[in-house]
Amino acid sequence: RMELVTASSDGVLIGFTLCGLPINGSITECGIYYTVVSKPFRGKGALTLMMKDITARYPSVALSCDVALVPIYEHYGFHCDSLRHNQIRMFLGNPVEETPVLSVKDLMDNPAVMEERRKAGEKFSVHDMDRADRAMAKKIRIDEVNAKRFFQERLSRRKPTA
Repeated sequence: RMELVTASSDGVLIGFTLCGLPINGSITECGIYYTVVSKPFRGKGALTLMMKDITARYPSVALSCDVALVPIYEHYGFHCDSLRHNQIRMFLGNPVEETPVLSVKDLMDNPAVMEERRKAGEKFSVHDMDRADRAMAKKIRIDEVNAKRFFQERLSRRKPTA
């Protein structure tokens, strides 16, 4: 079950948020899978409009995002919850279902990705492909370390609950 929330300007699509809805049929929560706003429209309220629409309809919302995006979602009231691979899990309300995160292996095994890699292999050398794979693996490792460090710092700053 999916829902697509869009933002447009003068009839042109400028952003969207892909939401996953619970399999159990609940209408009180959703998971944000992916959000994008076209570069020329960033910082001009498109994401705010989409977040207001989503949070008005779903009192519980979960997402996972890169460390750099945490302040953006905190602006909308999301709280850091846990670490997921190289991302920070955030929530509003009390979501029950876990927002899935696609693993790199699953992504690389996707037929569409495999086809694009085959096409790239025709254009680039094996050395270029290996270098790109190593660069991606290195970035993922760095992102995992940064996410872990960020989350540990956040935990250390939390006020103890009595």
